[in-house]
Amino acid sequence: MGGRKLPHIGALPRGIILSQHVTREALERCLTQDPFIKSGSVSYTITEFMPVMAANEYRHILGEVEVL
Repeated sequence: MGGRKLPHIGALPRGIILSQHVTREALERCLTQDPFIKSGSVSYTITEFMPVMAANEYRHILGEVEVL
């Protein structure tokens, strides 16, 4: 899942991608194959987080978490 970060602040486009890779290393390997990374037109910052709540529609993605 991915999309634009709002509000759009600054000169560079900003976005967010949620990943279900098992490890950070697996995600990094995947990102090295990204054509935008290869061309040098984008860069990524990986921010890990532990989900503790989710809307019911996202339970299947996030696993066992509290439903809002």
